[in-house]
Amino acid sequence: MAYRSRSQTPGEHPLTAKTTPQLREYAVPAQKLIAVAKVSTDAAIAEEGEGQLSKILDTEAWEVLPIEAFQTKWDSGKGITCEPENGGLALLFDLGEEMSGQTEFTIEAASGTVDHYGAELLRDGRPWANRGNAEYAARWTASGRNPHFRTLNYNGFRYLLIVLRPNNAPMLLKEFGVWRREANITPVFDYQSENPELQRMWDVSMRTLQVSTQETCVDCPTREQALFIADGLWNALWIDKLYDEPSYFEHYLDVIAKAQNTNGLMPSSVFSSLNPPHYLLDFCLIFVWGVDVYHRAHPERTDIIQKMLPVAERTLRWYQDHIGPSGLIETDPLGIENYEGGRFEVVFIDHPSIWHTFSHPGIERSRKQLGLNAYLAIAIDAFTACAQSIDYTHTLDTSLLHAHEIRGICHTLFFNEKTGYYADCIDTESGELKGWSAQSQILAVLGGVAKGDAARQLMGQLIQDWQHPEICRCTPYFWTYFAEALIVTGYSDKIMPLIRKAWSIMTEDPDTTTWWETFEGSDRNTRCHPWAALPAWFLMPEGRDFRLCGNPSKRKQIK
Repeated sequence: MAYRSRSQTPGEHPLTAKTTPQLREYAVPAQKLIAVAKVSTDAAIAEEGEGQLSKILDTEAWEVLPIEAFQTKWDSGKGITCEPENGGLALLFDLGEEMSGQTEFTIEAASGTVDHYGAELLRDGRPWANRGNAEYAARWTASGRNPHFRTLNYNGFRYLLIVLRPNNAPMLLKEFGVWRREANITPVFDYQSENPELQRMWDVSMRTLQVSTQETCVDCPTREQALFIADGLWNALWIDKLYDEPSYFEHYLDVIAKAQNTNGLMPSSVFSSLNPPHYLLDFCLIFVWGVDVYHRAHPERTDIIQKMLPVAERTLRWYQDHIGPSGLIETDPLGIENYEGGRFEVVFIDHPSIWHTFSHPGIERSRKQLGLNAYLAIAIDAFTACAQSIDYTHTLDTSLLHAHEIRGICHTLFFNEKTGYYADCIDTESGELKGWSAQSQILAVLGGVAKGDAARQLMGQLIQDWQHPEICRCTPYFWTYFAEALIVTGYSDKIMPLIRKAWSIMTEDPDTTTWWETFEGSDRNTRCHPWAALPAWFLMPEGRDFRLCGNPSKRKQIK
């Protein structure tokens, strides 16, 4: 894979050779039929875009037929024939597990059309692909010439649907399946447990990571297929340690640095041509954090840290320029003017109240946000540690980027004496504290805003109140930070019991072969999201011992 920074003019930056492992690609035939139905030979697409063909295939009328005779024909290797006088024929296969790849088939036909797609889950016994307005279906027109077809794009799915719509001649489906693709990497730790639940958590976590290894780490093999900065950091770390494959981490740092824009920020999804660039403001600080995470994982690679520190310095300068009179970052948390040349700057923190629906409250956001400033303190610590390790000289204003001062201001402004919790933000109009989320408490601990006994008390209270109807809870993504905060405050023994309880909604679902994007499982969620592969990290001894951030009290201020 070769790439060029989106912020560079053509020719200014040379193409770069692929550094991550080669993909392992091979054919997986569709074997098990789980539904057969008679359908129309005519399924006109009324309009373009927004998954129109997927909508048709999800909802068109089915006259369900017995499976046995079709399964026998398929097992014989002679294929399945669809005669025009019998109408169209829909065939639904179960691959048995989620995988990523391209659908492919061989069909002998002089005319007619073939619709097909892969879906992650079923709804009322039928594939459900039209989720989040993404288009997963493709239409092929038979011509009597080349009978072989494979999609250009890959996707993630467990179920395969193919619909034969003959015109005036029979159609013979001879082969159907997936050209599977994932990185050719092998785990270095063989986890074996007599506890079936723990073994399942390990197996599903590792499959989720593997399915999501493509040319780079991707956040999911379906809707986005993108390297996002925040989840990409932890996925790269896990692959580094679980597979002894640091190239994804090095690739992560390299391409994010190349994607940096002149203002110092990086698009949240690195390989993106969106205009305006979509900046998730906390993600850029997580990149700076990630430089130190890599440094502690590979202290011998000072050459990479030397390259990354100027990038991190440019990023921190943007935040330095947005320090307000309060001494904290003051910026619009939802600055969205989503048009050509507009602006898209969002304080993400976690999904609740942004793009997904949850059964609990969301995260409140304003110009003065605890979470964003806690991330800033973490990033300053990370930058400081790396700079000191190689005697790097910078020109940042340390009177503004002063982590100790930022922590003190955060505690003073955001701690609510009545509740014993930190508020998410300060309401812009009233000046009052607003919001109560698990995410803010976790970041207060990791950012050093809450320390010592106070931090331990805070996390103990959060554990007790986890199911409180008024608190915003974490998605699987934020459990990475939650687990780290538990370790920092002396609750290491609580991690796996809490993970097992939270992940039980997925582990107890027999159809789960990869972890979901959120515990809620809404129709916008993907069913394969590697940010949820956290259980494997804590089932491996090295994962339990490796810290994501250093101790703020032992770090010196930037000089």
